Amino acid sequence: MKKFAVGMILALVVCALAGSTAQAKVKSKTVSVGVDFMVGETLLTKGTYKFSFDTESNELTVMNKDKAVVAKASARLEDRKKSASALDIVFGQNGQNKMLVSIAFAGDSQNIVVQSNGVQTASSR
Repeated sequence: MKKFAVGMILALVVCALAGSTAQAKVKSKTVSVGVDFMVGETLLTKGTYKFSFDTESNELTVMNKDKAVVAKASARLEDRKKSASALDIVFGQNGQNKMLVSIAFAGDSQNIVVQSNGVQTASSR
């Protein structure tokens, strides 16, 4: 009986450790954007989109109102000095186009920073 109990406890510990490392966290929020902008290589027109960030794959996915994926880009989390009190979107200028540089949802203590080359930060909203 004692061996069975020890074996059961070990099995539970292994399952708990394996389960916690395999779970990815996805942050999502629907946002209305008032300007045309780029995410990665994709130009999106102003409108309402769902932004989702997967912490395991480090990928930002943008979906339209029909839930179709319209853009994907590599991204990373970066600590903020303080939690965002409201939605915080930063755009940069890339030639003629505005490009998404980072986004933070209200209450988040981290920015989702989009990986891009040659973008200069232009405005924040």
